[in-house]
Amino acid sequence: MATKKIAFYTLGDNRPVNGARVIYDGKKRRLQMSQMWHLRAKSLAMAGMVHGVKTADAAESAVRKIEQAAALTNVYLVGHGFGQDGGGFFFSGKPAPPPSEFTATATDTLSLLSRVKMKKFAKTLAGVLSKTEAVQIAFLSCYTGRGKFSREFYSEVRAQGIKKLTVGAYTDYYQTAYHTDGRGNINRWSDYVRDEHGTVIVKAGANGIPAFQERHPLVDPDDPLGGL
Repeated sequence: MATKKIAFYTLGDNRPVNGARVIYDGKKRRLQMSQMWHLRAKSLAMAGMVHGVKTADAAESAVRKIEQAAALTNVYLVGHGFGQDGGGFFFSGKPAPPPSEFTATATDTLSLLSRVKMKKFAKTLAGVLSKTEAVQIAFLSCYTGRGKFSREFYSEVRAQGIKKLTVGAYTDYYQTAYHTDGRGNINRWSDYVRDEHGTVIVKAGANGIPAFQERHPLVDPDDPLGGL
């Protein structure tokens, strides 16, 4: 069956992106960070299934509007993440001075800082995920995989009956880069992961996503050997 995909991206980062000007909202312009993530999310998800929301509650509300028969197979969360306090993903926030560089309140995140809201989002999301096909939830963000968050999120979603599930995240710096044609249209994405020294340590082919550094694998209790 065909994959069915949804994506969320981080709002609030208005810092300029170094790179070519891009057609955005009908105009050729220099992108801000959140605008770039918006376009990356659009390249990954189905039409009408890309969401920029400010809070975990708003994200849950967006999912509630999806018909349960949608049976989604891929969920992408694109933008800023963090590794402290158990790790997590920013739905929104604002730039901050180093070393934090981006900041938000707990309710603006999907994280253990707001565990109750994380569990509600996981339960609601599980309601629109496929119960029969393999499902992948990918955090395309920096550092999200450093703490306990991605493992707990996996457990919460799987507890709702999503057994063929993978949740993936990264422990280092995740970066997405675009390539344009002469008119300013993006024709290719190149995503990769850098370590603390700036060295590329994981990369993907054109328009792909790099192999996860933190992966909570597909588990089928009826097939403990994974098909072997």
